[in-house]
Amino acid sequence: MRKVLINLDRSTERLETFYRMNKHIKDVERFSAVDGKGLRSSLKESGLLLESWGVDYSDGALGCALSHRDQWRCAISSGGGRTVIEDDAVFCKNFEEEHQRLLETLPETWDIVLWGYCADATLFYDLLPGFSSCTANFNQESVRKNIDSWSETSVSGSLFKLLGGWGIPCYSISPRGAEKFLDLCFPIRPLPLKPKSFRPLRVKTQRWRYPVFNDGIDCPMTAFYPELEAYVCIPPLVVTPNDKVISTVQVKKKIWKRLKKKIWKWFFWKTALVESFDESDRGKKIKNPTIEPTIKIDIDVSKV
Repeated sequence: MRKVLINLDRSTERLETFYRMNKHIKDVERFSAVDGKGLRSSLKESGLLLESWGVDYSDGALGCALSHRDQWRCAISSGGGRTVIEDDAVFCKNFEEEHQRLLETLPETWDIVLWGYCADATLFYDLLPGFSSCTANFNQESVRKNIDSWSETSVSGSLFKLLGGWGIPCYSISPRGAEKFLDLCFPIRPLPLKPKSFRPLRVKTQRWRYPVFNDGIDCPMTAFYPELEAYVCIPPLVVTPNDKVISTVQVKKKIWKRLKKKIWKWFFWKTALVESFDESDRGKKIKNPTIEPTIKIDIDVSKV
């Protein structure tokens, strides 16, 4: 399977760091990433970007989204799957072998496999199909502290059905999966407030899930993972420092933008409570949101 690295032409230091940290990974093709600067107006005019209270993409996030979109289109046109890599990814020592072994275990209908994810966000997956999902939390500081030794670490991974997770430092996608994500993630817009769309998120009222704020391409992806043949590797074969200080996608948002996100979540949370109320609830006091029964795991990647 082709391995394609997304990297901005101006991010030469990130490219050098990637090659230095991943000398053991062969045949990686570099793809010149889309630079999101100056594209906002044209994207609005073309209908690819529908900005509103539920959407807040930085220029870097726009470029990132369009870069992944280009890779999905390439997968469709070539008729073959590909492994898409972001330039802050760090691969385990035996990635090549595990990557191939696990791909061979997938059903023909697979759409996407995450080989890595952000360590500062919760991951949801189907640990015991038919019995229990799992909520996994990671130690991001530990990942950053020990990341230099990850390329010398061998990992034995297993694939589980993916229910939700943020970050896409490395994933494999099939042509059929690429078609689905193109349809679901574009145009960039507020995510639909439909209960089914938010099944991966454990916080809920009686029949409504907490809405996902769309500020990066991984947001619509995670909203629809449960509807697709999406899988995740546990433990990860790829880690990322997810350093917001040097990130070309994540930027420190101004106070009003942070406030906008909080207001949006508050507004739709209240809407969710109203929509979930019916005659059977009349006379009952609506309590705080509950957490679905789920197995919870805290993982220190440095000890894998």
